[in-house]
Amino acid sequence: MQITIVNDYDELSQAAAAHVMRVLRDRPTPQVVLPTGNTPLGMYHLLRTEWQAGRTDLSQARFFALDELWPLPEGHPATFAATLRRLLIDHGPVGHFDHLRSHAADPEVECHRYAEALGGGIDLAVVGIGRNGHIGYNEPRTDMRAPCQKVELTAQSRLSAKAYFPDLEPPEFGLTIGMGLIMAARSVLLLASGAEKAEVLAQAVTGPVTPSLPASLLQEHPGLIIVADRSAASLLPSA
Repeated sequence: MQITIVNDYDELSQAAAAHVMRVLRDRPTPQVVLPTGNTPLGMYHLLRTEWQAGRTDLSQARFFALDELWPLPEGHPATFAATLRRLLIDHGPVGHFDHLRSHAADPEVECHRYAEALGGGIDLAVVGIGRNGHIGYNEPRTDMRAPCQKVELTAQSRLSAKAYFPDLEPPEFGLTIGMGLIMAARSVLLLASGAEKAEVLAQAVTGPVTPSLPASLLQEHPGLIIVADRSAASLLPSA
């Protein structure tokens, strides 16, 4: 486990973008899993800037969305796939972009399809950490071995998703790349920002490995890199 503590959100975004760009440059056809949420927004801004300036080539990169709300109509602007398109994918040519289908008639079949699509292996999984310790939509006490799964969302996760649905109730379920595939990735980049993430990050890093806190499983990943700002890292022993 490698932990990098930076001063603030801007430095976190710079460190995250630099790491993603190294993977994109070092591997001929990199497979990269991307998250949504507030924490990676600065990273995406920097990646767009590098891309549009011609300093980073994404034409051979294969991008996959980490998770998705279900069910939602195809093309709904609140889907995480639509969000990633706005943030990065639609700003230039990429080799490939795939995502879990929010409109899938059978979510189990869709999860199987997505796991098969990722069969070549994940070079880098970029993830955040939920306040309840979830990674993607792998909520506490769900199947930690699944390659991809449908999950009933907790009240906290639905409340967080409410930002995408100012006038509607968000769906009750999510589809997500499972911890089984995340743990098999060559490297995992965990981003944490803000004082509200300090307690759960410290538990995930220093506490017991338990399905009650999915992020704690990452302690056992040999290629885990954590980038946290000082607020999020304030309860870590090295802070």
